[in-house]
Formats: sequence, C-alpha cells, structure tokens
Amino acid sequence: MRKLLGVFFLLFCTFTFAQQEANYWYFGHKAGLDFSTSPPTAINDGLLDTFEGASTISDDKGNLLFYSDGSNVWTKNHQLMTYSNGNLANDLLGNPSSTQSALAIPKPDDTNIYYLFTVGAGGGRGLNYYTIDISKNSGLGEIIDGPVDLSGFAAGDWSEKVTAVEGQDCDTFWVISTDGSQFYAYKVDKNGVNTTAVESSFGQFINSQRGTLKVSPDGKYMVLANQGDSTYLYNFNSLDGTIDNSMELNVVNSGYGVEFSQTSTMLYISTGVHSQGTTPNNPSDAFIFQYNLNNTNITDINNSRKTIASET
Repeated sequence: MRKLLGVFFLLFCTFTFAQQEANYWYFGHKAGLDFSTSPPTAINDGLLDTFEGASTISDDKGNLLFYSDGSNVWTKNHQLMTYSNGNLANDLLGNPSSTQSALAIPKPDDTNIYYLFTVGAGGGRGLNYYTIDISKNSGLGEIIDGPVDLSGFAAGDWSEKVTAVEGQDCDTFWVISTDGSQFYAYKVDKNGVNTTAVESSFGQFINSQRGTLKVSPDGKYMVLANQGDSTYLYNFNSLDGTIDNSMELNVVNSGYGVEFSQTSTMLYISTGVHSQGTTPNNPSDAFIFQYNLNNTNITDINNSRKTIASET
C-alpha cells in the first residue's frame, strides 16, 4: 500500500486531450509508463529525476516529443533540448521540488508549436512559459522563445500550482495558476498565449504554496489542495475562465495530490507529509479519499467521502 500512495503523491501535469498526447509519462526517479499498451508498460529510459512535479507530452499519434521537470527539458531521444542560440535548456525557471513544476500544452491549430509553463518552488520565480518549435533540430525541437513572465510583481507570493483544461470554445485551452489570494486563468488559442489573465478571488488567503491545482475533465470543477492548509472545491467556467463558489472539503490532515475520474464524477485527494531522501511520510497522515461529485451540494459531497487507501 505504501507503493500505491507513493505513486499517487507524484504529480503528473496532464489533462484530457482529444487524441494520444498523454501516452507517455515520465516521473519520479527515472520512472515512466507507456499508456499505448494495455496494461501500461513500465519504461526506464528517461532521465528525469524528481521528487515532485514533471510534465511529458506526445504528438497526436502518441509519439513522445519531450518531457521536463521544470528546470530541464529532454527530447524524445533523452538528450537535453537546446535554445535557438545553442545553449542547453537546463536553466528553466521551474524546480523539480515544485508541486507542479512544469506543464506542456500544444498550440491550437499548429502541429509544430508547444508551450511549456513552469512554476518555481516556494515562490520567487513565479509563473513563466517557453515556446518550443518541435520541427527544429531535425524534429527534436528547440526553445525559440522565453521565459515570458506571467506573474510580474506577484512572483514572490506565487504558488507551486499550475494546471490546464480544454476550453468550451473550439481549439482553446485555459492555463490556470495562483498566488496567495487570486486565480489567474490564461487563454491559449491559435493566436498564442493571452498574457492578460482572467482573475478570480479565492475567497480567502492561502499561506501554503504547495499542493495540487486541478480542473475536472468536463471543465466544471476545480480543486485547490494546500499542504498544511485547507482544501477547496470551486466551480470553473471553461467558457470565460472565471472561478467562483468556494467550498471547503472535509479532508483529514493535509491535502496534497488531486485527481478526477475520467467522467468527472469522482474526486480523489491524497494526504500526507511529502517525503524526500530518508525522511518518510508519517503513516498516520497518508490517505486517499474519494468524493462523489454527482451530489448537488458541498454537504452531500463531504458526506460521500470514502477512504480507499491508507498507509496505516
């Protein structure tokens, strides 16, 4: 059971695509999974070595393109990508110890361009993005622009959270991140990244920078988990990027990892103290809870909570 919870604590910055862009996952200490087979095949050819965030993206046919820990970007051949000037892409403004250190999404209506968003660890570097042209360097790709700072003067208070979901408009995405009191939703369409965010208030101030931000695949709900603080469920509007209706979930101990079922009807939250090196999780803190989102109000959602795994 410890292994199960350990896998769940890892943050896979993935979201629902129309085709095969999430076929490969690289995560943890040079671990990986290939979802083009059933069951998925374990792979160990990756170079990523991280305690927390990572992002991997494939093309629409499921062919691996690149992966990142927020500081480094590796090509499909498991070599460091380069910038257009030839410098190695090993100095990005994310951090392998950031909860959701990197997030890769395709540019709508362009099979060559991808955006890689990064968030630092513990604030200071804020939210940035890089533009990758996968057609460059004989199909291995290179970073042609960035970093572009989206957080500005709020960088010092920025969280370790970034997520994305497809918008209701055709061929659009919303990329969402946070500081201590606001949500920032950036629309990505065929024209690129709109650097003017749609801003929404938390409804309260959050001191914790760690923990996962996640939108349900249907774009209806969003969850903000804050390690050492409360966990909240919100309504998300995937048409205009607004977020409202803060509802506190009755998570026991400290929420960290978040995932929705593919149908968006079940919510899963993992708790527990994140461990690094020889420092273990406290077994009394480690659970996976399930919530039924078919219920119509927060009282019923909280009452539906089930413990589906624990380390005790």
